Amino acid sequence: MSAIKIQAATMMLGGQMQEAPVKVLTTGNRIKRMIFVASLYFKMVDIKNPTRDHLVMVNQKFGLAHGGNALLFPAAISGMIWDKVTLVDIFKEYASGKQSAEECIDKVFEQAPKWVKYDAGTLIRQDIKKVFDTVLAG
Repeated sequence: MSAIKIQAATMMLGGQMQEAPVKVLTTGNRIKRMIFVASLYFKMVDIKNPTRDHLVMVNQKFGLAHGGNALLFPAAISGMIWDKVTLVDIFKEYASGKQSAEECIDKVFEQAPKWVKYDAGTLIRQDIKKVFDTVLAG
């Protein structure tokens, strides 16, 4: 079974039935996504012990778990996951525009540990961009 199943879902649009592709992450990959996104975010903002409000905000922003408390573990281990990735430098390049957003996102993707990657790249790159943009927005 592949990490991501692509299924056809029938959607009702304007009274007509149409087929639409839907990407569905397996349970294991949903957990990897939660760890990847939450740990990346909390590493970027340098928070190891987030408040309940912060957990809820991150969970709502990224849709990671049924409750914010699930993000406590990724926050706690964020340093271990991202210790070999030059996030500060990459983010400075992203924020300043010295390198294209795509190049910066690719650097994070390439340097991220393999064990926490939850798809071949498309979804992960979208999530990295969303994390970067969320951190920029403050």
